[in-house]
Amino acid sequence: MTGFHRDGYCRTGAADFGNHAVAGVVTEEFLDFSASQGNDLRIAGLREGCKWCLCTSRWLEALGAFREGRISRNGVPKVHLEATEDSALRRVDLETFREFAASSETNGVNGVNGVNGVNGVNGH
Repeated sequence: MTGFHRDGYCRTGAADFGNHAVAGVVTEEFLDFSASQGNDLRIAGLREGCKWCLCTSRWLEALGAFREGRISRNGVPKVHLEATEDSALRRVDLETFREFAASSETNGVNGVNGVNGVNGVNGH
């Protein structure tokens, strides 16, 4: 189960120093990049296509690596905007997140976008 609190939601709190607020979809390239930075998310069972609550700083590192040409655009996780906690906006502007937005999903509950309702995201 994803999220700092392992409850399936990208919500943070005072104890979450990494700010696991970005609801991202990981790719193999991102997993390789994250492992090269000292955080091998495959240990947690992640593989390409998994949804995960990412640290805002790690997402920003991937963005920077893309802008510097060290990884491709595919290495920056797509962001589920409706499931990303607004605390991430303290470090990343909304337009940048929109540039990397994932396709919205409909969970079948009154047509609400997101997984498990607004602010929810599950790992695979």
